[in-house]
Amino acid sequence: MKDPDQEDREFETYLRSFQPRKLLVLRWRGPAIATAAVAAVLILALLSLRHATGPAPSNVARVETPRTTNISIAEQVSLGRLSVLANQDPVRLEAQLDQVSSKLLPDVRSGHGVLKTLSAE
Repeated sequence: MKDPDQEDREFETYLRSFQPRKLLVLRWRGPAIATAAVAAVLILALLSLRHATGPAPSNVARVETPRTTNISIAEQVSLGRLSVLANQDPVRLEAQLDQVSSKLLPDVRSGHGVLKTLSAE
């Protein structure tokens, strides 16, 4: 096994073998700078116009679910909607939840699941 100090000296010798180089500077001529500036301004203008007008319409078909207005608030099962109904008319909320519970909740008396076992206890 090598001595750690010896390894450090070898590594430092290796690093000293590198020589710094002079940086190459790109020399831009007047017309090249002007052309690059005009191109940058045009690209920014086109991007800002596209952003201002919104994205182009897509040819992809959209599927929207039809809205039915005859569904009760309880059937829509949304915490916000149920909260509104609970604040407005708690009795009506209770009646609607009782009415739709058979559609929304599983029947604990049918099947061989955990709910049936728990309901028997």
